[in-house]
Amino acid sequence: MTLPLHAGFVGRRLVWYIVTESSDRADAARRGVTWAPRLAALATSAAAQAGAEVSGVIHYSAGIRFTAGRVMRANPDSGFPPLEARPGSVGEDGYSPFVRLATGIVVNAPIVADEHHAIDRVVSLDVAAGRAVLRLARGYGSGRHVWYISTDASDATVAAFERSTYAPALATAPVIASAAGGSARFGILVVANGDTDVTSPDRQGMQSALRSGLSPLNVLQAAPLPGDTVYTPAWDLHLVAWTASAVAAERRAKVVTWDEARAYAARGDLVSATPGYAHNPALGGLVAAGIVVNCPVMLTSRRDP
Repeated sequence: MTLPLHAGFVGRRLVWYIVTESSDRADAARRGVTWAPRLAALATSAAAQAGAEVSGVIHYSAGIRFTAGRVMRANPDSGFPPLEARPGSVGEDGYSPFVRLATGIVVNAPIVADEHHAIDRVVSLDVAAGRAVLRLARGYGSGRHVWYISTDASDATVAAFERSTYAPALATAPVIASAAGGSARFGILVVANGDTDVTSPDRQGMQSALRSGLSPLNVLQAAPLPGDTVYTPAWDLHLVAWTASAVAAERRAKVVTWDEARAYAARGDLVSATPGYAHNPALGGLVAAGIVVNCPVMLTSRRDP
C-alpha cells in the first residue's frame, strides 16, 4: 500500500511519518484519513504522546531507535512460539504513534523512518515524492476480507513478527475492547495453532504464518465501514488455540467472525492461549493477552471470504 510520507522532528532529529486516522471528523477529512472517534479516549492516557503541529509538521516528544536488525527464528517443530524474536525498531521512553495535539485531537501518526533506517514493515520510501510503500497483512472482520498495516506493538515478540516498532506505552491504552464505553481499543483474535496446510481452505494461525511466511489471517471484532464510530486502530490482542481434542477430531476450521469464535469457545474447542489479564464477554469469556497493536485498516472487501 502506498501512503503519503511526511517529514517531522523529534527535537532536532529529522524523522518520517505517516498519518492514518484522526479522532476528529473534520480533521480526518482535511487530512484525507480515516475518522476514528474512539481515539479520543487516548487523550489523557500514557498511550498517547504530546506533540505539536507547526505549519503542518508534527514535532514529537519521543521517537524511535533502530536495533542491530530484526530477528525472527521459527521453532522448527511447531513454528510458534518462535525460538527467538527481536524487533528491528524500539520506541524511546514515552514514544507512541498516537499523538495528542494542542487542539486535543489525537492522530495516529507512526514514525516509519529516520534519515538512515526504516521500520521493517516499510517496503520502500521515496522521500522526494513523499511516498511510503508498506507491507499489508490480510485478515477478516464481519465475514469480510480486510487488509491492514501494522506499525507498532506493546510486546517485543509481536513487534518482531509484525515487522513493526516495539512501543510498550501502547499497553496503557484504555481499556479492554469489550468495555461499554471509554475504550480506545478494538478487538483482534489471533489463532495460535490453526491448520498449517497451505493448500487447505482452513489454513490459519501463527504456526502456519511462521512456517510459510503467509499472513496468519487474524480476525477483527468487526469490519471497519465508512462512517462507523466503532473502529479504532488500537487493537486488543486475544490469542486463542484449538484444544488437543479438537485437533485430534479434525474439528479445526478457519474462523472469520467473532460469532464463530464464540461458538467454538462455547463448545470447548477454542480456548485462550495466554493467562491474559481480563476476560472478554464479547468473546464468550476468552481472555485478552494484555498486548495492544497499532494496525490501521487500509481496505475492506464487499464480499464474503
